[in-house]
Amino acid sequence: MDASQLRSMAESYKQAILAKKPEIDKMMEKLKQIPVDKIMSDEAKGIREQMDTLNKSIAALKERLNIYINKLKEKGGDISGLEI
Repeated sequence: MDASQLRSMAESYKQAILAKKPEIDKMMEKLKQIPVDKIMSDEAKGIREQMDTLNKSIAALKERLNIYINKLKEKGGDISGLEI
């Protein structure tokens, strides 16, 4: 892949990661609304499991993003704006 293709792939991974942020924020709000005495409830557990799944997905996307960023660096390409 040339530098422009690498940058394009990195940008698509960055956008995929950023697209998941509203989902995480939404789940955090749901979790905050659960009363303290119900924090161990099935509902709270389900939300935490969904957040864990999303966090794992984001971690995998970040790993791939970093691969493209590193390859782009090797080719002397511009990596500005790709950081998260």
